[in-house]
Amino acid sequence: MWAATTTRQRGQLRRRLESRLGPDWVGVLAQREQAARRRTRPPQDTAAIERERAFARLELELIPTRPAPYEPEGEPLTPHRQAHNLRLLELALAQRPA
Repeated sequence: MWAATTTRQRGQLRRRLESRLGPDWVGVLAQREQAARRRTRPPQDTAAIERERAFARLELELIPTRPAPYEPEGEPLTPHRQAHNLRLLELALAQRPA
């Protein structure tokens, strides 16, 4: 609410709010806003919330976890993997145009 106001105008607005609502005018406005939110908030469907929690719990229990991602740079290079990599390199060099 303070946008496009000067320091003087903001001071006047504060003094008016304080005279109308008292020295704790910020708290009064906050309480009014909370009360308005409670009035406009739709009632919560606790059954739906519990159902969502149950589904989330079932998902965690029944769906297997994903395996760890394959990170070849973090794993030791086995002789089998070395041979495989060498074969790929030879194939790539053989197909290279002269």
